[in-house]
Amino acid sequence: MKKWLYKSKNTDLNIDNLINTTSGNSTTVNSLECLDNTINTEISEIQLKNTTLVSDSSYIKHFHLKGKHLIRCEPCYAEQDIVKRYSNNKSKVPAIAQEYGTKYLLKVLNDHLSTTYHIEAIKAHKYKTLNISEKMAITPMGRAVNQANDKLARKIGCLMIHVYNDAKKLTLSAYFFPSRVIVSQKASLFQLNGEVSNNIDDSELQYLTPHTHRNLLECIVETYQSSFVEDILNNSLALSLRCDGSLDRTQIDKMYVLMKSITLEGEEKLYFLGAEEPVERGAKGMCDALKTACVKRLGNENFNNILKKTSSLVTDGASSNVGQKSGLWTLLTNLKKTACGTEVMSPLITLWCAAHRSNLAWESVSELVPEVNLLFQKLVGLTTFFRRSGLRTRELKNIALEYNLKLKLLKLPKVFEVRWSQFLYTLLNNVLVSWSCLVNYFKNSSDKVYVGHFKFLTHEYNIRLMAVLADVLYIFSRYQQQLQSDDLNVISMDEKTMYIINKIEMLKSTPLIGGWVEALDKQVVINQDGSLTLNSISIKSIEIPRHKSHHKFVTQNRCLAAVKQETVCSLQEFLTQRFSIDKNLLSIIKPFVELSSVACIKDIHNLIGADIDLKEFSLEYDELISMENISKLRKMNLIKLVKTLCGSKYFPNVCTMLARVAAAKPHSADVERLISASNLLKSPLRSTMNIESENLSLYVNYNMPPLYGWDPRDTVYHWMSKKKHRVLKRRKGKEQSYFGGVFLEASGKNKFIDSDDSGEDTEDKKKKNFICYYY
Repeated sequence: MKKWLYKSKNTDLNIDNLINTTSGNSTTVNSLECLDNTINTEISEIQLKNTTLVSDSSYIKHFHLKGKHLIRCEPCYAEQDIVKRYSNNKSKVPAIAQEYGTKYLLKVLNDHLSTTYHIEAIKAHKYKTLNISEKMAITPMGRAVNQANDKLARKIGCLMIHVYNDAKKLTLSAYFFPSRVIVSQKASLFQLNGEVSNNIDDSELQYLTPHTHRNLLECIVETYQSSFVEDILNNSLALSLRCDGSLDRTQIDKMYVLMKSITLEGEEKLYFLGAEEPVERGAKGMCDALKTACVKRLGNENFNNILKKTSSLVTDGASSNVGQKSGLWTLLTNLKKTACGTEVMSPLITLWCAAHRSNLAWESVSELVPEVNLLFQKLVGLTTFFRRSGLRTRELKNIALEYNLKLKLLKLPKVFEVRWSQFLYTLLNNVLVSWSCLVNYFKNSSDKVYVGHFKFLTHEYNIRLMAVLADVLYIFSRYQQQLQSDDLNVISMDEKTMYIINKIEMLKSTPLIGGWVEALDKQVVINQDGSLTLNSISIKSIEIPRHKSHHKFVTQNRCLAAVKQETVCSLQEFLTQRFSIDKNLLSIIKPFVELSSVACIKDIHNLIGADIDLKEFSLEYDELISMENISKLRKMNLIKLVKTLCGSKYFPNVCTMLARVAAAKPHSADVERLISASNLLKSPLRSTMNIESENLSLYVNYNMPPLYGWDPRDTVYHWMSKKKHRVLKRRKGKEQSYFGGVFLEASGKNKFIDSDDSGEDTEDKKKKNFICYYY
């Protein structure tokens, strides 16, 4: 074995304040000098065989310039100081380590791979890729520091795991973080046989405060920040910005921002960039809030670089978003132009969320058709009648038990106008399932409210209209669920919309198989006297009186077929209107995604790839559709096609263009899920939580791996390097209110104090008993 002493001053190391603790005094040692004098790595002797040397040449870059085949050693090019130190000529770098390299010859390559300066450059290059914990572990000084700080590091590491889990769950309050830690420690010490000490030293409570929870959460995010930004910038084929505004539980309006990425491997990733409160009205305030949220997390330069790579923007259809002159779409397009400067800018595809569009279509139908509007008003009154009284709900359950209808009673939903179509389908379905229970509940009372609900529920016209609307909304609700799928793209959105329009058309003549209309036709019994019964309950048959002349302003009772016809036709029309705005986009993109020979390359280039070389893109596309296995590629879905092309080096431009289409997922349901997570985090008991604390928790929840995929060691080193940490006794630590129910000293003080903003603890500012120093 041959040993090399690594003496590089260019290690890009950032470990501050390594401390020599053997003498008991705090002595700061320069980290680079320590590492220079302590790293002693054994390297196997390099065999001077051609095959071995060529197999070790993965760091050699091959390129062509002016018709010449050139090579350059990347580690030597990056570590030129080391190359000069270990080469024979101290003043000049060998040609293979310069920018334009040297001519490719096998002898030159083999000779270079056996040199000392190449070996040392490889070591320095690999050393830079190590994280802090790995760098500390390979140095004697680092191991000495680790051993001295072992007790503190284990304590902080344990607390960070608790904080990380809290952020992943979102429901665990920082205020009760100290009590959860104490409880877990006590549970781990439990023994069935033997005595367990209940005494906890006051110094063990030093870092068990809500304020520490916030500090540790900041350290977790700060440690992951650089790799997070690098992953977005360097591992993305295409980026799509997605944002939406919402009012939280405490009446704070915030803009939530997500970024969807298609990676270099063709995988889909979703990143949380931040949330921020607008300070101005309108689109200007929304745009500023979006930019502020991103700059806080990414930095201004990184935000501009990410904006350059962003190819699409997805929002709802509010006028503040889609305004042509000063809407959010226009303002963000102008921001991107400013970021690109003199560079060629890739166009920004702007999309209106498909789920919002479809919901607005049904809202228009329910307002336009008067019979439908009136029916839903009565149903909302019915569900409000029960939800306002727990006694009525209990009596309804007793009726279900009395008539052996327990399995035919569903809870009537709460009125929720935001997701109107989803609420209406649930309401119709639950009323129809619970119809027998509801009728038996209302029939034995003479109260006018009860009589009114009874007449409404036992009228054949109302029952059949509810059945028709339930079938229409069942098909429509499945369509909306598909629109919110993570697999949706612009092409599949159009296909699903055309399918639902055709499917609804069939309901005009044929009832839905297994639907409510078909079930009702089977269950309604016509008696000999012409009366009708449903589930042994008499119902009033349809009687539609017609006037001799039509009233100009008052709607008359129409037959069920007319109402059904208008409902279906109106829904088809409103869907067509709202989705026709993408007609031009689809006419250009669809042939390209389907790898059709009729795709217009120039139009595609102008629409989504103006920054890509047109002739290269055109040649690649022609070569791709000329392949023998093109039929197999045409059968793949878009994401699978992108993954397949990512594995080939011959179609980079086509792959990038397809990735931009895949990244433009035409719905903002993922932002709606983010808003739901934010509301879960900011519960009424945590109403004073500020936006930054909320962003930190959501950042960990969205962007970082699961608990068992996360290594806390780097975060512990980062926390310990920020400042000196002294051990102190918190003499009144057990008396704090957040330890209520845990320590006897806190008895009578278990009053809730909302401190999720994690202000400074005043108790720590009191008299302290210093024991020793940890560095």
